[in-house]
Amino acid sequence: MKPAQLAPEAVAELAEAAAWYDARREGLGADLVNEVESVLLDLAAAPAAYPPLLDLAPELGLRRALVRRFPYALV
Repeated sequence: MKPAQLAPEAVAELAEAAAWYDARREGLGADLVNEVESVLLDLAAAPAAYPPLLDLAPELGLRRALVRRFPYALV
């Protein structure tokens, strides 16, 4: 299983989003990070379980996984 990882820009965006959620309710930012980590593990285990992005060239093999509970997706 090849590990799935976030690009540096996505890590920065995730940290910013987690801080925003924590400002609304303590612990909600950690919930977001945990959900993203869960999706990363799922992506690494079964990438074909997620739908391909239809507006890009199929040979790129890009797929989209929605983050549970939060309005984010991992590509």
